[in-house]
Amino acid sequence: MVNRADPEHFVADRSSSGEGYLSPFSDARTALALCLATTLALVFFNRFPQLDIWVSQWFFDQFDCPNGQTDNVCGRFHAAFDPGLITIRNMLHYTPVVAGVVLIGAALATGYSGQTRLRLFARGAWTAVAALLLSGLVIVNVILKEMSGRPRPVDTDLFGGAFPFVEAGRFVDYCDTNCSFVSGEAATAMWLVCLVPLASIRWRPLALAITLSLALLAIVLRIAFGGHYLSDTVIGALLTLTTFSILATLARRFGWYEVKP
Repeated sequence: MVNRADPEHFVADRSSSGEGYLSPFSDARTALALCLATTLALVFFNRFPQLDIWVSQWFFDQFDCPNGQTDNVCGRFHAAFDPGLITIRNMLHYTPVVAGVVLIGAALATGYSGQTRLRLFARGAWTAVAALLLSGLVIVNVILKEMSGRPRPVDTDLFGGAFPFVEAGRFVDYCDTNCSFVSGEAATAMWLVCLVPLASIRWRPLALAITLSLALLAIVLRIAFGGHYLSDTVIGALLTLTTFSILATLARRFGWYEVKP
């Protein structure tokens, strides 16, 4: 016999109903905290841009320029030429896309199920898909990456490129398209963490460990390849979590997760 007064049972029951579904992301306090964290991260990296440079220098191998040149920086981001790391990066690049497609299929398959739990899962899945499209596609790729103009590390004169370093949050015109601010791959990789609340309570710690590890690995590789600064990846990741939390909070407030038996 199940003890309904047991706290663990109460959490499981609450998380499988409209009340508290997708917790903690569906809590307005979480959404507000993530908004604040994103804003503070932007201000911090803008005020302390040397941190971006310092972290990228860890992965940059500088060497003497040919023909005795002294006015240029010569070197390369060694990781970007490692076949194994390139393969891992490519796999991580497509993992959120594959997960998104699978999630859409699962939502379509369970949306009209006779089981309340499965129909609730479908609604949560659509929330996650909407967050992926809104953050990873619209906010990051269509707006920020096309308008920021921030050169990637590999394209700046600090690392052998032609353009000056630009701190996070300052919009310039050095880059025309697919610019450094913010990282699309970091944003979509961190979206995998948004799938954790869709899992049952008992599997969430493992799901969090796996998805967060993949997201952090993707972030490190983007920096190691010279494709992004630390700020690009951190802010991109936070934007995705913030977007998902806002959507989940609004969906819960408007009764999207109130599925009748």
